[in-house]
Amino acid sequence: DVRCVAAPVFNANNELTAAISVVGTRLQINEEYRDYLAGKAIACARDISRLLGWKSPFDLQAS
Repeated sequence: DVRCVAAPVFNANNELTAAISVVGTRLQINEEYRDYLAGKAIACARDISRLLGWKSPFDLQAS
């Protein structure tokens, strides 16, 4: 069995541009580790999105 976690990457126009994913076997990605990897994928996708000019709705509220 294969497991995967993924997170979207957006550009400056808030368009879906790519995705970051981590894939492994069920033995490699157990339930607890899956949540950890999902958090890492989300953080990575957010950083790449910001480099592409994307602004989080939370960034807009702070200004």
